[in-house]
Amino acid sequence: MEALVRDKGAASFATEHCRPGQETTSLAKQVEWAMAFNRRSERPVSLHTTSWQGPVAAAAARINSHTWDVTCHTQPLLQVFTPEQASWVGGWWRALRGVG
Repeated sequence: MEALVRDKGAASFATEHCRPGQETTSLAKQVEWAMAFNRRSERPVSLHTTSWQGPVAAAAARINSHTWDVTCHTQPLLQVFTPEQASWVGGWWRALRGVG
């Protein structure tokens, strides 16, 4: 699961390294908290998650993720957003491309 907060920052989580149960639920709760803070923000942003499937999506479903103001994509980040849209995510994109 990757979480992308448009125009404000991004985070990427490697869920394959999570312990089932507690850590996957924790990641789902973090997305829920981000959504809750965003709802109360004076300038809310568009929240997106990518690679939204498997244990994290299942944990989120148990805490009513269908009610969240988050766009959840099952595709990976670069299948949802162009490289230019994703380039601000951080140095990982430059490293992936072998630049800098």
